[in-house]
Order: sequence, then structure tokens, then C-alpha cells
Amino acid sequence: MGAFARRAFESGWIDGEPRNGKVSGAYCTDMPLVKETRVLCNFDGAFNSVTTVAHELGHAFHSDVVADLSSLEQEYPMTLAETASIFAETVVFNSELSPAPEARLGLLEINLQDGCQIMVDILSRYFFEQSVFAEREGGELTVDDYCRLMRDAQLRTYGDGLDPASLHPFMWLVKCHYYSSDLSFYNFPYAFGQLFGLALYARYLAEGPSFAPVYEDLLRETGRMDAVSLTAKAGFDIEDPAFWKSGIDVFASRIDEFETLVRTRADDAGRNPKECTK
Repeated sequence: MGAFARRAFESGWIDGEPRNGKVSGAYCTDMPLVKETRVLCNFDGAFNSVTTVAHELGHAFHSDVVADLSSLEQEYPMTLAETASIFAETVVFNSELSPAPEARLGLLEINLQDGCQIMVDILSRYFFEQSVFAEREGGELTVDDYCRLMRDAQLRTYGDGLDPASLHPFMWLVKCHYYSSDLSFYNFPYAFGQLFGLALYARYLAEGPSFAPVYEDLLRETGRMDAVSLTAKAGFDIEDPAFWKSGIDVFASRIDEFETLVRTRADDAGRNPKECTK
């Protein structure tokens, strides 16, 4: 993966310079005839930009692994498309997670914000789409209906963790994928990929270098096998709730560490108020 990343940088496959008129966001594009990829992003120097590049290079690496297969075998479902990107992003994040408390606190906060986006906010969007399809069977829906369903989905997901005054009832209006008939439940694969990628990373930590061929073989098979069969081949039972909880537990442990660091920082500030002011 490191050799591939160097190849991408040295070959000029990454357009990372922010420019006037350049589209926001980031994506990876395959060019199967020449067996290459291109990454577009806007690198602004923030740590999020680093993990974004890692994420997109994960997609590019996945494309490289399947580049010699037939065109049909190179196509894989959205649920598995985020596997390599999340794995690469996790590798980079953990390598940069500084042992220095101040830096570690900031990096953990970034990671937890991303995790909240994927596991909590995306769940609210999933609930919203479920309710829209269910109510639409009974007739057309109004703007007020959509806002009600979105508000209910956010309350169901966030619980008392979000100020009711901060709900976003018009979220359905500003997310373009809701308007594409072939992109129903578009965000679900990101949650799947996040937790599956974390589970794979845990395997990598446990097995070390011997995991590399297993990982590449798994990526190679993503266009040949369904998600249940593929993950079973890798030693996971994704139909067992315990599998998903193991991924969530990674974030739970990071929340615990974040809270501990915040308390330690507050205690230190109480003991050294002048140093805190400085």
C-alpha cells in the first residue's frame, strides 16, 4: 500500500491543489483501460485533508488490486466499496495519533466527529428514508411531512445528545442523493465500511504482515462474492450483532480516552491557572 501511494504521488495522479472554481469534496476515478486511477481533492493542510487523501488512495489501491480482472469482476457493491478506503484512513490516523496529550486530544476529537457523522447522523438518514418509503405508499408527501419525518429520525437517533433547538428538519432538502432513484439509502455503505474496515484493521494488528495477502485477496473477491460470503471467508460473521458492536466499541474506547484527557487537562489548569492563561 505504501509503494502504491508513492507511485500515485510520483506519477501525478493526485490533484490536491485548491483553485478558484474547483469543485469541493473528494473522489477517486478509475481508468481501467490504462489500469490507473486519479484522485481529486482540495488539500488545505488540515489533518482532515491528510485522512481524506488516505481515504481516496484506499479506493485507488482497491482498483489496483482488481485491475487485472475482467470488467464485470471489477465492479463491486457500495457496501464493500468503502472497505479499502476506511482501512487506509485508519492506518494513517493511527500512525499519526501522537502520544503527546495535547495533540492526541485534538486528533481524537477529529476522529470522534467523523465517527459521529458516519454512525449517528447516517443512521438518522437511514431512518428517514425508511419512513419516507413507508408513508409514500399511502399518498404524496408535503414539505411539512418531510420535515416531520426528518425531525423524528434525528430525535430517534441522537436521543438527548442533541439540543432539540439544533435539529435540522430541512436536511432532506440539501442532500442531493435523495433525489436520485438509484441512490436509495446511499449513506448506509459508509457505516458498513467504517465498522468493517475497523474490524479488518484489528485483524491486521493481531496478525501483522501475514494479514497482507489475506487483505488483498479479500479486496480482489469483492466483485465475485456477496458481502456475507466474502466477510465469512475473512473470518467474520456480519449477521451477528456482536461483530458490529466490536467496531462501535473502538469508538466507545476513544470516547473514554477523550474524556479522560479532557479531565486531566481541566485538573492541570486548576492547579496551574497562570500556565493555562499563557
